[in-house]
Amino acid sequence: MTNDTNSSFTIGIVVPYLKSRGTEKQALALAKGFIDKKAKVILFVVQSWGLEHMYDAFSKAGVEVVNVGLAIDINQKKVDKKRVFKLASLARHCQCNILLSRAGMTNQLCGRAAVLARIPSVVVASSAVSSSRVVSSNSAKELLATLKRQSEFGFPSRVVTVSTEGSKKLTLDYPKLANRVYPINNGVDIEAVRLLSEQETSISLPEDKFNLCYVGSVELQRKGLDTLIGALDLLINEYGQEDILLNIVGTGEDQKKVSELVQDCRLDSYVTFIGEVENPFPITKQADVFILPSRREGLPNALLEAMSLGVCAISTDCNTGPREIIQDEVNGLLVSVDDSEGMAKAVLQVKEDSGFRNRLARSGRQTIEESFSYQGMIDAYYSLLSSLSSK
Repeated sequence: MTNDTNSSFTIGIVVPYLKSRGTEKQALALAKGFIDKKAKVILFVVQSWGLEHMYDAFSKAGVEVVNVGLAIDINQKKVDKKRVFKLASLARHCQCNILLSRAGMTNQLCGRAAVLARIPSVVVASSAVSSSRVVSSNSAKELLATLKRQSEFGFPSRVVTVSTEGSKKLTLDYPKLANRVYPINNGVDIEAVRLLSEQETSISLPEDKFNLCYVGSVELQRKGLDTLIGALDLLINEYGQEDILLNIVGTGEDQKKVSELVQDCRLDSYVTFIGEVENPFPITKQADVFILPSRREGLPNALLEAMSLGVCAISTDCNTGPREIIQDEVNGLLVSVDDSEGMAKAVLQVKEDSGFRNRLARSGRQTIEESFSYQGMIDAYYSLLSSLSSK
């Protein structure tokens, strides 16, 4: 299905594959917003595989979905960089005015394909941006470092960070990129999330339990699920909170390791692995607390969505992201990274004081409504893309 528009402005959005995580949801929201503004949108799926309902969602929105070659490495989180030539050819064939990479995995490929196609490009640093390089006083070294970083991004026209703090850290490390870095916060389609949360679900969280909910990729190193399991262990075995249940929604590369960790801690009866679901919001809405134990984040969509549903949120204060959403003890709670004890005490605090928990939840929802709307995100991206294309 192609777009029914009168505009000659064509935006190519590049993603590695079509799963149903934050990256793909943000890409779908942007695509719908661009079409509402009368642009034509092409979605390039580099690895050419994904969930059928996500392909359908883009098509129903009026997006032309193009697989970049035959499906390869199905269910593998990697990108064949040799597809840069095919992507460049397709971008020319589809008469794209600009390319936008909405995933870190496709940034380099997108940027270089745009160079080959002789069109501008925008790539999104959607994960955490950490400041790790001391700026050299040697201008030659600084230039080489900047060129290396630009090469990693694929020499795009602009780099978007999903948090203001991420933008500051990137330009602190690479001052020469200052005029190319542009912060645009992730947004939430608040009304759509609420409507989805009202749909029927076969999964009911037990009413006689204090339900914690984690939604996201089941990973240890990045998502810090070992910290969360450690906090649960303390809550059960040190604080005697045997009515707590942790509900994990999602799948990931460390599914087996996390399951083994739960078994080793003898927490089997206190953890439910729900798995991947098309619509997690009816489950999130039932939770007493949404919890995010990450070590690295960009601007976490799952946290934004949970808060938009009026669920009390607890998150680690990792490098970028959560602290731009949560003001500690005002609209949620922040705990240190890798601090199982701090996380356990935060859960205990809101468990024992329902009034405090409800105040955090109400304030959290208000924060999302006022500062993290989809429309603000869409308008910012469209303004940037159209201005680059016009040049």
